[in-house]
Amino acid sequence: MCSCNGQSVTEIKLKVIVPTFVKALEGENVTLPCYGDTRHDVKDVKWKKDGHRVLLYTPANRSVTTESRFTMSVEGFLDGDLSLHISPVHPSDAGLYQCLIHDESQDGEPGAVLLKVEGLQQFTTNNSAQVSVLHVLLGLFIIIYIVLESRD
Repeated sequence: MCSCNGQSVTEIKLKVIVPTFVKALEGENVTLPCYGDTRHDVKDVKWKKDGHRVLLYTPANRSVTTESRFTMSVEGFLDGDLSLHISPVHPSDAGLYQCLIHDESQDGEPGAVLLKVEGLQQFTTNNSAQVSVLHVLLGLFIIIYIVLESRD
């Protein structure tokens, strides 16, 4: 709830998603994990990258609408495995992915995956400074989430 001069202005809901981190070497195949309850009548499964759809699976007609290098196992769906397979991975594939179930009303588990794609030369260099910055940012997001949740 936001207020100005003691007057309630508007209510804001913040959804904080802590992504699972996956690192891949350019040219190799990578799997972004996602699991969900598919025992009930699930309308669809969507994978989005940075907010844009890269895969849509509709179990009613067992059809997958996707970009050419993105796949999901139709057989795995029956067991709740909604993981996204990218082959081969390109540097442009790096970004934040979300697995959304049943017309985007449910998040898969994990709620998001952050994919980092490195070239062969980048992969062998020391990236400890970048990792430290990511840890600080992740810690900050967790603190903000805890503070906001404690106000409810």
